[in-house]
Amino acid sequence: MGSVLIKGFMTVRVCSLSLILLIGCSQSNTESHYLNPQNTECEAAQIQNSYMVKWKDKRVSVFETHSQFKSVSSFIHMNASEIEYVEPNYRIRAMNIQAQHQDHESIDNWGWKDVRADYAWDRGLYGSAVTVAVVDTGVDTQHPQLKNNLAYNLIEKNGKSGIDDDGNGYIDDILGWDFISDTPDIDDREGHGTLVSGIILAEHTTSSVKGVAPKALLLPVDFMDAYGGSTSSAIHAVNYAIERGASIVNMSWDTAYCSRTLSDAFKEWEKLNVLFVVAAGNSGRNIEFKNEFPASFKLKNQINVGAYGTSHSIAKFSNFGLPVDIYAPGVGILSILPIFKGYSDVADGTSMATPFITGEAALLLGYAPHLSALEVKKIILESVAYDSPAPIEKRMRIDYALQALGLL
Repeated sequence: MGSVLIKGFMTVRVCSLSLILLIGCSQSNTESHYLNPQNTECEAAQIQNSYMVKWKDKRVSVFETHSQFKSVSSFIHMNASEIEYVEPNYRIRAMNIQAQHQDHESIDNWGWKDVRADYAWDRGLYGSAVTVAVVDTGVDTQHPQLKNNLAYNLIEKNGKSGIDDDGNGYIDDILGWDFISDTPDIDDREGHGTLVSGIILAEHTTSSVKGVAPKALLLPVDFMDAYGGSTSSAIHAVNYAIERGASIVNMSWDTAYCSRTLSDAFKEWEKLNVLFVVAAGNSGRNIEFKNEFPASFKLKNQINVGAYGTSHSIAKFSNFGLPVDIYAPGVGILSILPIFKGYSDVADGTSMATPFITGEAALLLGYAPHLSALEVKKIILESVAYDSPAPIEKRMRIDYALQALGLL
């Protein structure tokens, strides 16, 4: 058996073992430590031959094998005294984007107008110095509307190439980290992370795209590609963002409720003074009765965001129900793309709604940095528009939130 320690968690690759050799293994240890998928949705979301190990000291490691459950049984048997549980590693997906590819010059960039982001800009508020982590598909760090807003790791930037100057386990993580390739290469090859980032903080100088908090600092953390990402990489990506000092973490992705490891991670994150802004999901269902995660975790420091359109009605694709805290523009939203994809695009989704709330939170913290994550959440959720007649409740309004802080 060989093991390799990778950036704070252990990846273990086990060679194929003969079934005859495993007949004598204690099945009681395996049964008490292994968490089986609970339903067909979870079974379908499994990543083949990849398992997560939760150790009693709270570490999370990744265990890879090509001989299926029998090798897992052997691993558990040999480490039973140190393991809390083992479960499959599950696939996480970015929220689907319905790109419309219209003539962008004719698009009315209605989102920021509807939420009254200009109320903050007219008063000189831009989210300055607030670090926002976009845990997603990476970002185009050369995009002219993002490149001046990057949250540099100054110790690594001013250090020696090839050396882990800050001792955090990530070599040359000057801007962020890619948890797929295990490198500091955070270039966005898919476009999703850049679209999200543009809504939050794109500078206002070079196009009609206007980020809500254009002077916030962007910490891009990459854990998804064209096929999505894994639960294990999501957990380590969020932990990395927190360790790098993010005050707000944008999560525009979802998964089925399969993973106890992810649930345990969220319970730990609830103890922190970090605001988690989570997309409610694009399944068009009431998630009070049919859960979707991470929106259904409902941490005290978590805001779940649904999407609405120009008529102020909930978008057909948007999840709804009691777990959805607030709604933001999510239909026909203009944002930026990586340069090689054409600079900008129009998209739908709760992925597009979530960064509006992230941007609002950055504006509030930029104006009042003493606020806790719970206080920011309270202000956002209590400063909303109610339409009458009411096709939607709790529609975000940045001007109301700032007025609640005494900014007239």
